[in-house]
Amino acid sequence: MVRSLVVLLSLLSFYANAFEVPLRPDPEVTTGDLCTPHDGDFEGFRYKENVPTCYRDVSRERKHEIYETYGVPQRCRKQYTVDHYIPLSLGGSNQPANLWPEHKDIKATRQNLEQSLYTQVRAGLVSQRQAVAVIVEAKNNPPHVDPRDCSAN
Repeated sequence: MVRSLVVLLSLLSFYANAFEVPLRPDPEVTTGDLCTPHDGDFEGFRYKENVPTCYRDVSRERKHEIYETYGVPQRCRKQYTVDHYIPLSLGGSNQPANLWPEHKDIKATRQNLEQSLYTQVRAGLVSQRQAVAVIVEAKNNPPHVDPRDCSAN
């Protein structure tokens, strides 16, 4: 009886801690990747800086792979979006190294940042490199947000 209780408590503890909500990209998985003219989804060059740009091309299968890589359970995925670490508008690619599951509550904290950076790069006010540095800093250091728990869903 005691042994069964210990096993049960161990299992409950394991499942309670088995899923930690990713709040930032895993630097060993999501390193960032820029679009190049050699990418199959290369669209062309933009801005005064001639930034290579890829069109949006993330398949359902690729999204599934990203969720699996990060260990996001199926029941929780509606609270996430597969995000481009370096946004397409700033020259990011659709490669797995540039994708990660971002919780919608975290994404909401940067609601206008990507648009603002895109506008500044387009106008030549900041370089692609500067804009990418700002967005990477913001994604790696999100403000404290307590995302909704999906374990009950």
